[in-house]
Amino acid sequence: MRLSSGCRLPILISALFLAGCMGSDGARAQGPAAVEGFLQQGEYDQAIEALEDQIGSPRSPQIASQLAELLMVVGRFDDAETLLEGALADNPRHTRLLLLTGRLLGERGRLDEAMSAFAEAEQAGTDGNTLLARMHRGEILLRTGEQQAAFALFDEFIDVYNRSSSLGVGELLAVAGAVRQLEVTDSALLQDALRAYDEALALDPDNLEAHLGIGTLFVRTYQTADARDAFREVLRRRARDPRALVGMATASQVEGSSQAGDLVDQALEVNPALVPALTLRARIRLAGEDLEGAEDDLSTALEVDPTSSDALAISAAARYLQDQTDEFESLTARALEINPRDAAFFVTLSDLVSTRRYYAQAVEFADRGVRLDSLSWAAYGAKGLNQLRTGEMAQGRMNLEVAFEGDPYNLWFKNTLDLLDTMDSFERTDSDRISVFVDPEDGEALSIYLLEIGDRAYQSLAARYGYRPETPIRVEAFRRSADFSVRTVGLAGLGALGVAFGTVVAMDSPAARGAGGYHWASTLWHEMAHVVHLGMTGHRVPRWLSEGLAVHEERLAGPGWGSRPSLPFLAAYTEERLRPPSELSQSFVRPRFPEEVGFAYVLGSLVSEWIESEWGFEGLRGMLQGYGEGLSHERVLQRELGVDSEAFDERFDEWLRGRYPSGFAAAEAALELRDTEEEDRRDPEWLRDRVERSPRDLESRLALARLLLEEERGAEAEALLIQARDIFPENPDPRGPNRLLAGIRLERGDTLAAIEALESHVAIVAEDYEALLQLAQYQEDRGNAVAAAEALERAIQVYPFEIPVHGRLAGLHRENGQFAAEIRERRVVLALGPVDRTGALYELAQALYAAGDLEEARRVVLDALALAPRFPEAQELLLRIMSDGGGGR
Repeated sequence: MRLSSGCRLPILISALFLAGCMGSDGARAQGPAAVEGFLQQGEYDQAIEALEDQIGSPRSPQIASQLAELLMVVGRFDDAETLLEGALADNPRHTRLLLLTGRLLGERGRLDEAMSAFAEAEQAGTDGNTLLARMHRGEILLRTGEQQAAFALFDEFIDVYNRSSSLGVGELLAVAGAVRQLEVTDSALLQDALRAYDEALALDPDNLEAHLGIGTLFVRTYQTADARDAFREVLRRRARDPRALVGMATASQVEGSSQAGDLVDQALEVNPALVPALTLRARIRLAGEDLEGAEDDLSTALEVDPTSSDALAISAAARYLQDQTDEFESLTARALEINPRDAAFFVTLSDLVSTRRYYAQAVEFADRGVRLDSLSWAAYGAKGLNQLRTGEMAQGRMNLEVAFEGDPYNLWFKNTLDLLDTMDSFERTDSDRISVFVDPEDGEALSIYLLEIGDRAYQSLAARYGYRPETPIRVEAFRRSADFSVRTVGLAGLGALGVAFGTVVAMDSPAARGAGGYHWASTLWHEMAHVVHLGMTGHRVPRWLSEGLAVHEERLAGPGWGSRPSLPFLAAYTEERLRPPSELSQSFVRPRFPEEVGFAYVLGSLVSEWIESEWGFEGLRGMLQGYGEGLSHERVLQRELGVDSEAFDERFDEWLRGRYPSGFAAAEAALELRDTEEEDRRDPEWLRDRVERSPRDLESRLALARLLLEEERGAEAEALLIQARDIFPENPDPRGPNRLLAGIRLERGDTLAAIEALESHVAIVAEDYEALLQLAQYQEDRGNAVAAAEALERAIQVYPFEIPVHGRLAGLHRENGQFAAEIRERRVVLALGPVDRTGALYELAQALYAAGDLEEARRVVLDALALAPRFPEAQELLLRIMSDGGGGR
């Protein structure tokens, strides 16, 4: 049954009751103007004091209600309970006081007492508070596993709405709350809940509960911009309202924004006992591997409400992640004793262990949720999403379809199912170890290289670590970054390039990023490193080491691969804006400034480099083994490296500063320029003075050199660029000194010096596609076909979709006698759809013939002749093939 859409007559509401407090008569009790002013400023203590001065004796039920609600908002539950007990002694059976008592007891987990208070409120009157009490009683039935009884009770609210044309604000809020709970049986009821909230606001635009309810509904349906608008309406009327701040934090978390942590901290400043805020912060801390901080929040949350399913589930997840099996089972049993149908408990477990990359276990937990409650679409969805991460594509899709049918508002489910429809057309190519899935537009032009780099990474990393991951490893490449983002987090907007779920890897195709700036081969190597590290540790490797070690492996794998410390990175480190190694995992989940996540990858890689240089590779491998055994970070450091966290951080700091002394000096010089006017930075005289005064100022030298180049004063610019290069030789700036030096030297005809500068540049900046093409051309012009081919091979690792590049490379491989490599390039040219397909087939047939593959050469040249029967060179090649024994049948 649905709510009737008939017109409803508005009821005039008195403006007497303070925002957010619904009275039994639908009115608002007018407090002093000062109270309202305090609330608008978020000065809750002053508002409480003002109300305490007004309450009188016997206690005014209206003032007592307002005061009790404010005490609850700031977490002073004991004071609120004492107040309500006294107010009810003065005003027996007052429905509003009974309603607030029930809500208070429910928030403290005293569910039986809450049920009694709500039942008494229902019996005491017939107003909006009575209906709200009935709705809250249904919520407690749900919390205790009485689903059918709860649904039967909630269903009555539809009749209440449809049979009345004059419901008050409290009654409309009760209807909205009830039908929201029924949405698992009919998702369209979410729209009815929104309508009831809207009608409540039409009667009372300042009603906080309605604004909060609307905001929560919009978060639930992924309409986060609308949700924030609703929560801002609350904050405009009552600054720092912790419930609205938690709503804003939840919206931010849905969007993947790091602002969630700051917002929840703000909420807890107002109400340190707010369970939804405590559990949300515990989730964030757990994702950042801050187990101690998470435990502190969970301890407080369970002290406030021992029955909180969310707090129990997060606490159980923390125990599970620490291999504390007995404690995990105890918490699970405790949750199921409270609610034997608590599917949400297992959905939370599934979500949390998946954030730590325990995807197979996430499937198991979600399945337990499905078995407890066949209406838990969230459990079906969590099971399906994690099955996709473990490569169970058919089963994952089936469960997602069930989830989406029950919850069509879930954007994650919808986006993922849409993506799976797109992936149905993906082309699959296999090697012995790797299965590649690519968009048909990319086709063999990409898959041939993915298999090559993937196989090379597998063999290299397996040999280095002594661990061979289970095969085949599934590698998916997406032409649209939004599709990769959906594959990873369900929503568009993820800034990453690749992800490894275990033996399933997803990444951006180079087509998603364009030519230059994205090194797809390095990215695949990074993800293959994750495959090894996750597998050998049972997915227990901490985030900081997982990411840092993968970047370290990139840098070992190829020249210029992997992120490197830049001047901005070293400046941030100098200013102590980066977390130390012992806290580095938190940078990935709660960055404090926009660049921190990227810097955390670099810092983690430097920590890995330092460990290997100080303790040898066995130190790194030993750490992975320790984490795989379930040891804590501190235990791993003590056992494998013989240091504690403090010494670990201090010794790394000393090593890093010694590793890049000139880089740090340049960073300090750059920091001195922070407050310099932009006008000065473009003033040649100011820059000259600065260069003379500061021998480590790389940026001023670069700026002055660029100005001199604009004036065609290349010799002076070259001298400055050489100085800038020597200040920080490992500077990964894509517009750094070596790039400019190459241009100057080429212009004066010194090709050899230009090649030297370009080689130095791409040895650090491997993703500079144009520089690699230039380097290849200069080498080819000098007759160095081997070096030219090497440069083009490296260019293809950035962008493999330009036919002329493959044609040039094929010719160079032929010149160098590398026939297998030439054949590969000729096949790629065909895959890219050349205008002259006949000619491309002929070139491939020639390469096959040169390599001695007569049968394949014959087949290909016949394909060419089928397109152009009078092609004389192809006819001649066919005769040679047949003469050499490639006649076929």
